[in-house]
Amino acid sequence: MTPPFTLWEVFKAFIRGRIISFEASRGNEHRSKLKEFENQIKSLHKENAQSPSTTQHRKTVTMKYECNKIILEKVGKAFLYVKLRHFEFGDKLVTSSTTQKNRR
Repeated sequence: MTPPFTLWEVFKAFIRGRIISFEASRGNEHRSKLKEFENQIKSLHKENAQSPSTTQHRKTVTMKYECNKIILEKVGKAFLYVKLRHFEFGDKLVTSSTTQKNRR
């Protein structure tokens, strides 16, 4: 019989792997969508420069909005990670740098 602790560790490793896999595929999907939107925006800008129309302008604005949503999601994640790192390490970094300055 396998001890419950071992089963729990195996389960955590499995879930961690699934989450990493999910995040990687989601990141790839976001990057491909972002490139697609950027290419479409460029082509719409060119078309709109040659023959301006309100429909092309609306399409451009919609594409830019979708691009901004993806970018804002990335920025939100980055801020979350910064907050977590600061919470985890907090004053330890400050303390070590001030200690090094005092030693000189």
